[in-house]
Amino acid sequence: NETEKLERLKKVDHIDDILPDWIRVCKVLQNGLQSQAKQKLEYVTLSKKWFQQCQATPEYQNVRTDLCDTLLEAFRNTSVSGGGETHKTDDDASEMKIEHAFFSQLLQTWKFLWISIIKSRVYDEENLDSMVSKTLLLMQTTSSAEEEELLPVQWLALIDPDMDWLRFWLDESSVPRILAVLSTIPSTISEIWQRCRSHGAKQNTSILLSKTQWETLIYRQSLATLSLLLIQLRVCMFPWDFMDNLTIKNNLTQPIKLSTKKIFFQPHSCSEKPKWVIQELELGAKAFPTNKKLQLYFEQALESLAITPP
Repeated sequence: NETEKLERLKKVDHIDDILPDWIRVCKVLQNGLQSQAKQKLEYVTLSKKWFQQCQATPEYQNVRTDLCDTLLEAFRNTSVSGGGETHKTDDDASEMKIEHAFFSQLLQTWKFLWISIIKSRVYDEENLDSMVSKTLLLMQTTSSAEEEELLPVQWLALIDPDMDWLRFWLDESSVPRILAVLSTIPSTISEIWQRCRSHGAKQNTSILLSKTQWETLIYRQSLATLSLLLIQLRVCMFPWDFMDNLTIKNNLTQPIKLSTKKIFFQPHSCSEKPKWVIQELELGAKAFPTNKKLQLYFEQALESLAITPP
């Protein structure tokens, strides 16, 4: 009985008391995060409580990573229904509110765990890199999505539109490590670039936000992702070939203008792609003039595309 299991786990004073049976407890946690909405919320709360009881030491390294990965897997494997106007009864509306509260708390808790792990610098790189790949894959859209569904990319944009979770990982990762992860998801990078070009992704739902608001939020998320990758990889290491999965026109609709410096590309980076990116970053800077964090991203990304002449 899931309720009985939950009540027993809530009585656990400290995570040390369940470490000898951690594999089985972790399985109960995984199942609990797929149960009824109210119970799922309590399992998220338990996950955060146990995580905070773990010290950032090698002894608890696997447990901390397991808790973080379990929350991510729950998000990946759960259908994110929207609950718009089609829900006629008060009970339906109440259930959807709980469901939305669950996904919001789930992702906020996952982000807290994720950033805490990276800040501690006590982790297995392979496990974290796998989670990065899985999370970036969630940023892809699916053609099968229904109007009453919120896509994973929408929830990620809602909770972390400026991609703080990715920034913390990038800051601690080497260029070969970053490229190794990106090589597993070239279609995601391609789609993110397309969203930058089209100022967002066409949305099929107006749940929680209007369609226009969703498009703006995902546009912001995509620009932040592209900027953060450029800041770390620079023009010479950025995987430009990943953008070839989509048809991109060679002509530019607007001339490239930078008021502070002229752009000089390295000889082996003389394709038009960096110029296209500069254009989109400048348009993005105009679209979000009051967002200081994004403006800093844009400035640093543009600098990564520029080589000051001697």
